[in-house]
Amino acid sequence: MPGGKGNIKPEDNTNGFQKNPQNINRKGTNPSIKNQLKELLFNEGELPIPADQLIKEKTIDGKKYFVFKIPTQNALALRLLSLGMSKNTNGFNALKLLLETFDGKAKQEVDYTDKGKEPTEAEIDARINELTKKDKKKC
Repeated sequence: MPGGKGNIKPEDNTNGFQKNPQNINRKGTNPSIKNQLKELLFNEGELPIPADQLIKEKTIDGKKYFVFKIPTQNALALRLLSLGMSKNTNGFNALKLLLETFDGKAKQEVDYTDKGKEPTEAEIDARINELTKKDKKKC
């Protein structure tokens, strides 16, 4: 912060929303696909769609169908879910994406020590010398 604690003056904030109202996002944040996935997965297969999104009714082979205009996030969530449940090879990647969306990626720890113990400074120096000698022999 300019000036540090207790030394901030009103003139320090020259780029605030008062002087740049065009920077205000009046629509809010974009909807997350995570919410649509959660809605699909945890509502026992039911997806509520508002009636005003109904485009038309169809009858095919004596069966009645409804055609809805689905928001992009819902369509993407449905596609990911159907890929994840398919036997296609891309299904595994879609399922992996779904799991990483909810649970996050698994933390991978790297053991940089030698068999669980910290190397000593002398061991590090010896290893560096060993590696540099190998590089000199190659040249």
